[in-house]
Amino acid sequence: MRKNVKQMTKMNILLIDDEKLISSSLSSYLEKNDSYAVYIASNGQDALSLLQVNHVDIILTDLNLPDFKDFELVESIRAQDADIPIIIMSAQFPDTIHYHIVKHNIFNCMTKPFDLDDIFYSVSDALHCSYGSNQGMEGITEPDLC
Repeated sequence: MRKNVKQMTKMNILLIDDEKLISSSLSSYLEKNDSYAVYIASNGQDALSLLQVNHVDIILTDLNLPDFKDFELVESIRAQDADIPIIIMSAQFPDTIHYHIVKHNIFNCMTKPFDLDDIFYSVSDALHCSYGSNQGMEGITEPDLC
């Protein structure tokens, strides 16, 4: 489990996707919850730069970006932070997806197109499992998925 988080601290989400419509709609949806702040990167290099200068609690990333393919970006992220929760979003997953989920400690994989509520619950579950926090989930009871 990662470090403890104070009750009123915003959780920082790094959203990495080269599709602007997905990034803007997902960011707007997540930021409706006052507990979340979203950083957006449209490619892997920008994401790695953001990670170096900002505290990030969770990463949502597309699997195929203009400058990184398949799990190259995840490998670079893991070299910087072995524990940060990662949720992968993609229209298609490779045949080796199960191997990579275990190898890279991926919290969840979401198939595009996805339901925004499913992303919200996956983010909340990942934060709960990693930080022991139900931030943003007040009044909602979910099974413990950790």
